[in-house]
Amino acid sequence: MPSSPPFIPTFIFSQDSELDVLASRPPGRSDKTADMPYEEGVHMVDSIVAGRTLESFQWVRGEELPLEMSLYLVGLLLPYRAHFHFLVPIPYLVHHFPLPPSDPASIHPCLRNACHLAACSVIGGRWSSLEPYFAAKTRAFLDKVLMLPTPEHIIHFLWASILLASYLMRERRVEESFTTIASACSISSAFGLLSTYNLEYFKEHHPGHPLLPAPTTEAEALHRIWLLHSIYLTDHSLSALTGLPPSSRCEEWTMPSLENGKIVFHGFKIPMVADDELRKVWESDVHRSAFAMHIFKRASALVLVDYQKSPTRYQSDLDYLMRFIRALSSEIPPLSSMTHDSKPAVFLSNSVLYGSLLVIHSIRAGNDADERREMLRCVRDLVEICVKFRSYGSIRRIQSSFVPVIHMMNAVRVLAHELQKPDVEENPRLCSEYCHSIEIVLDFIDEVITSFPAWSTSLESIKDVLISAINSLTL
Repeated sequence: MPSSPPFIPTFIFSQDSELDVLASRPPGRSDKTADMPYEEGVHMVDSIVAGRTLESFQWVRGEELPLEMSLYLVGLLLPYRAHFHFLVPIPYLVHHFPLPPSDPASIHPCLRNACHLAACSVIGGRWSSLEPYFAAKTRAFLDKVLMLPTPEHIIHFLWASILLASYLMRERRVEESFTTIASACSISSAFGLLSTYNLEYFKEHHPGHPLLPAPTTEAEALHRIWLLHSIYLTDHSLSALTGLPPSSRCEEWTMPSLENGKIVFHGFKIPMVADDELRKVWESDVHRSAFAMHIFKRASALVLVDYQKSPTRYQSDLDYLMRFIRALSSEIPPLSSMTHDSKPAVFLSNSVLYGSLLVIHSIRAGNDADERREMLRCVRDLVEICVKFRSYGSIRRIQSSFVPVIHMMNAVRVLAHELQKPDVEENPRLCSEYCHSIEIVLDFIDEVITSFPAWSTSLESIKDVLISAINSLTL
């Protein structure tokens, strides 16, 4: 599941990093991306996408990707890399990605193609048509990279596996995602990559492996720490979403040095990180992402509990879930403050928040007037998010995340059923408001289908079912 795009800490950039080679400098700016406000970075990426088309690169499928096109795709991926748990240090990509394949330090094709795949899935439009191509290329190179691996190739294999597993998870291809990240966990363990998260301890106690020696510099050690964080997060995110056991569940994968007072969720704990900037990234992106995912899962599970037959269990599960909802709502700006400058993460987090509350209130709405009132308030909030999604720039603010679409569709179902209630049927104003809200959501879904063709079959089928249900209810 997607998370907020990452805060990129200034400490990971050197003075000489020329990030403009990755299209990371907006027109008219001479300073580095490290100092760029996040919102400006998002608008910059939107303008890049609008300015270039797939056809403009004059690339023939099957031929080697031009360096210009490759760098373009990576530049577009970077603001959204946390969606794929791709927490790779940016200077590493900046230095290695432009190198030709003949250079021993160049990025291995498995990681290069995985980056292209992730970028195309985020961009949408015509670029989505390349997803099967880059997915096949990524798989083919992953199968070959460990035959005669270098230390760098092992690292590239693991990063590519993270990207591919995250992509497959977003595409609901659960079994493929599970086997991909399970392989990465096994390789990490086999090559002795596991360690604590203290840099000095890592360098002192990490024994290394003949094919993957211990890191010799602090930067190299930090890179591997980010890699381990990413593997662990990807694995446990998939576990939280599907209920499958995590592959990193053995004792050697236990995260050390936990912060006191933090809520522990689905076996995923916030590690104590020595570096303040790294901690800031971890807590602002990963922490919120895991919270949102856990809320979504628990809200869906609450529907299965019969609150009349098992009131104690229902109340216990509800109280547990509300802890997380309160925690999430305290971390994100309120819906009323959403503007065209708001981070996409604000849109996504609000979608999860009000969508989960909608599920909770709808459980008892049939027997409780207060619950019904709160349910309808959540529906109105979700419709407002739809309007703001479309009003404030590109629909790409959805960032190729299916979760908001699910919540919007739930809102349509609720409104369709409400139209059959006697008190609504007798109120022309409410009937008109609900019908207009349904139109807004369906228009939103149409725009998502246009922007992300890979979803078209699933979304159009679900939309047709919704429309048929609405028509049958309103006849």
